[in-house]
Amino acid sequence: MKNYQKSYPLFFFALLFTACTKDIYIKDLVEEKNTIVVNSLMNNTHPLSVTVTKGFLYESEKTIEEIVEASVLTEAKVAVYENGNYIEDLVYQKTPAMDIGEFTASFVPKIGAKYQIEATAEGFPVATSIGEVPKGVDIVDASVKYSGGNSYPFSFTLNDPAEENFYYLKMYFNGYLLDSLTQTRIDKGRYVVEIPEGALPQAERYVDNGYLFKDDALGGKTITISGIAKAGRPLHSTIANTREERELLKSIQLDTTQLFIHLETLSEDAYKFHKSNSAPLQINDDFLNESTTVYSNVENGLGLFAGTYISEVGVDVTQ
Repeated sequence: MKNYQKSYPLFFFALLFTACTKDIYIKDLVEEKNTIVVNSLMNNTHPLSVTVTKGFLYESEKTIEEIVEASVLTEAKVAVYENGNYIEDLVYQKTPAMDIGEFTASFVPKIGAKYQIEATAEGFPVATSIGEVPKGVDIVDASVKYSGGNSYPFSFTLNDPAEENFYYLKMYFNGYLLDSLTQTRIDKGRYVVEIPEGALPQAERYVDNGYLFKDDALGGKTITISGIAKAGRPLHSTIANTREERELLKSIQLDTTQLFIHLETLSEDAYKFHKSNSAPLQINDDFLNESTTVYSNVENGLGLFAGTYISEVGVDVTQ
């Protein structure tokens, strides 16, 4: 049964947490007994991985760190099937982000194959879900120019298939610091740029200055998407909690010689999950508002098991 849940999968909080350094307090959050939360957005670029935690409801005041420490089911067993055939049990490994860890497969998912996972843990019902990495659309004929100030006109082509498709688009420059002694560059990761809403058909704002959109207006045709991306300062591309963090961000420079265009073709389940998360952004509301509902496609549990096809190109900026 696919439905919208009032409780909040830990993956949703992880998405917020990895985008900022600020502590997020979740009012009235308590553990929901006997519920496994399974979360995975598998894609065509990395081995399949899944987080397995306990569920929580919105009832007591806890920080993200406290939630993570209490919720991870490290002793769970996670089996994966491909097109109905058992493949392997996933292996639990620690990860740097949030130190939550994840259960990882030895393979990258095949495009179009149906994958099923079964997550079991002592004292919990078996949680199951089915998902796939959709046949995706690649970015072609991309170009970016610098037009002065912080403006970067861009253009790229999508060959939209005849069947219904769902997309998530964002763009970014890499940020870096210069070592004061050696003047060598220290990579500081991605800093998103602003995409004009008018460049996309019937789009909805989403995290990372990105947009969600369906191909209703594309009609299964080859179309060109163009606009003017705006590159702000790194300080405006993330959330800093302390004065030291803010000062550090002021020192970060953007490598504007190459703009990265990141397009995800979403499975329907992935789109519904992202769309349910995007609802507060459409009205400038809080992600954790009690009226927010989060899409789930996990049987006997909560969370998401779905796929995305990633196409990303680094485009040299011309003058």
